[in-house]
Amino acid sequence: MERAFGIRRNTEPERKRMVEQIIIDSCIIVAALLDKEKKYIECRNLLEKVKNGEYIAIEPYIVLVEVVSAIKRRTGSRSQKSSMRLW
Repeated sequence: MERAFGIRRNTEPERKRMVEQIIIDSCIIVAALLDKEKKYIECRNLLEKVKNGEYIAIEPYIVLVEVVSAIKRRTGSRSQKSSMRLW
């Protein structure tokens, strides 16, 4: 599914750029956050493209819980507080 967004410098309203919508699962986010993951670079690049507006990301509600659980498992964290910063 694609959505049309106007390009700012374009004075003709009928010319539009199509932005593809993608569904991102927790494995993509986890791999982008942990540099030891096998697909770290590819996932990081994908999230950069989402950040830059090349894609529109859609995430299921459960993704946040899955990401936190996966990171805790991979880092061996047992405490409630995490030292990892996402921003």
